Amino acid sequence: MNSVIGVFKKIKEKAKNYNSKNYVPWLFLLIIVIAAIVGIFIAMEQNNKSYVHSSIMFGTQARQTLFGEKSNSTATKVQSAITELEETISYEIDGSDIARLNFNAGEKWIKPKEETIIILRKAVDVAKHSGRVYDPTSSNLHKLWGIDSGKVQEPERKELDDLLKTVDYRNILIDENDRVKLENSETTVSLSSVAKGAACEKAVEIYKNSRINHGFISIGNVLGFYGHKPDGTPWQITIEDFINHLESNPVASLKLERDFVATFGSNNEKVEYNNRIINKIINAKTGMIPENNISSVTIIHSDGVIACALAQVCAVLGPEKSVEILKYYGAESVFIDSEKKLIITPNLEHNIVILNPEYKIKLIDVS
Repeated sequence: MNSVIGVFKKIKEKAKNYNSKNYVPWLFLLIIVIAAIVGIFIAMEQNNKSYVHSSIMFGTQARQTLFGEKSNSTATKVQSAITELEETISYEIDGSDIARLNFNAGEKWIKPKEETIIILRKAVDVAKHSGRVYDPTSSNLHKLWGIDSGKVQEPERKELDDLLKTVDYRNILIDENDRVKLENSETTVSLSSVAKGAACEKAVEIYKNSRINHGFISIGNVLGFYGHKPDGTPWQITIEDFINHLESNPVASLKLERDFVATFGSNNEKVEYNNRIINKIINAKTGMIPENNISSVTIIHSDGVIACALAQVCAVLGPEKSVEILKYYGAESVFIDSEKKLIITPNLEHNIVILNPEYKIKLIDVS
């Protein structure tokens, strides 16, 4: 506003040197200049003012923080688009693409929406390159173990072996016309493990095509970023170590330019088993709970679905065995183990700051 006053003074001085006949045009010019500058200041203030929209998406608390014109309507548009996505890919909703696929398992081809095909192909790709450690046909393993119910119990070996015969991404057939069929009648598909990543992708795509300058969306443990912060600096997220069901422990902050972030091992992904707290995850290939000391894994990637799937792969494999698949997808990662080490990919070394001195950084050897 000081600049507006300065311009006013200069024009006023100029006007004094002219007679009254010439003063009127200068007065109009003064009004126009002030109006233009005030308009710029108002626009800048609007662009730097955040709009926050909270809601429930995929059964999880979601939050959009947007900067720019029409933030309110854009957030509402995102909410509607993600609700539609849920109705398309949730296996629990009658008539969804995935519900129809499972209902017709072993019998009929179905024609899903294009977005369902895209998400399926990504999930299948990660299943293939992970050696089936992650698999979109593994949801029945969680039910067998009782993981989602919170009453975890190792199943009988024969029952587990019988179920494992139905868990295989290769049972998902996709033809040249983008029709889909499950070859095994006992196989079921669930995309719930990557749905939040798909939803964040949907949101960021809408931001790009709207009058939004900067923003991000968080859906549970998955985030999607668009642009920089209004001041031009990178976004910052907090890395937490959930040492049990209830307690959050911020251990580091991480600077991000863009991309999607998926964390596996947050508070709602813990469960008690054999008098210890473990992650709610199963190795889809073996059908067993992984034996490692990983508390959580955070993945940074340009694709939200890939980030979600890789977080689960890495939670099973641990840092050393995850190197090849991280390199293949060009992903960055932060592992937290039970010994209070943050095991990170080298590219993150200068973007991470320790908040809790009990935790130490160790670089993953990706050579």
